[in-house]
Amino acid sequence: MKKNSIINSLENLRDLSKELMNDSKFINSYENIKERVIKALENKNTIFFCGNGGSFADAQHLTAELIVRFKQNRQSLNAITLGANQCNLTAIGNDFSFDDIFVRELSALYKTGDEVVILSTSGNSLNTLKVAKYLIKHDHIALSILGKGGGELKQLTQNIIIPSDDTALIQEITILIGHNLCSEIEKNFIK
Repeated sequence: MKKNSIINSLENLRDLSKELMNDSKFINSYENIKERVIKALENKNTIFFCGNGGSFADAQHLTAELIVRFKQNRQSLNAITLGANQCNLTAIGNDFSFDDIFVRELSALYKTGDEVVILSTSGNSLNTLKVAKYLIKHDHIALSILGKGGGELKQLTQNIIIPSDDTALIQEITILIGHNLCSEIEKNFIK
C-alpha cells in the first residue's frame, strides 16, 4: 500500500528535526543568534528581516510576531521587513534594480546596534547578498537562516544552515526556528 503524502511530509520534518536536535553546531548557532537579537531589542534597536518569495512571507510573519505579540501581551518590539513597503519596493526596483530592493531601504533605516536576519533557502539571492555586504562595510555581520548548504551567504553571515535541499522543508524548519526565537524574545519583555 502506498504511503499517504502527509505521513511522508511529517516523517521528513521529524527526521530533520531529530538531526538538528543532535547537532551541537546548530544549537550553538541558534543560541548566538538569539543572544544578538535579544540584546539589540533590549537596547531599543531594530530587527530587520528580509527574504524572497516564501522567505519574504516568513520575514513578514516574524515581524508581526515581534510587533504585535507571539503568545502573550507585552510591549511592541522594533521589527521591520525590508521590501514590505510596496511604494519603496517598486520605486527601487524601477529606478535602480531588483537587486537593490533590500539594501536601499536598509541604508536609509539601519543604525549601529540593529540586527538583520536574512532568510534564504539557497543563500545565493543577489538582493540578500547585497545586504550582507552592506553590513560588512559597516563593521557588522548579518544573521541568517539558510538551506541548501548556505550558498554564498554562508561566508558573509553568522548563520544557521538547515541541512536540506528541499525548499519546503527548509521553510518549515525556518518558521519553527523563528517561532522559537519569538517565544524566547517574548519572555525577556514580559513585565
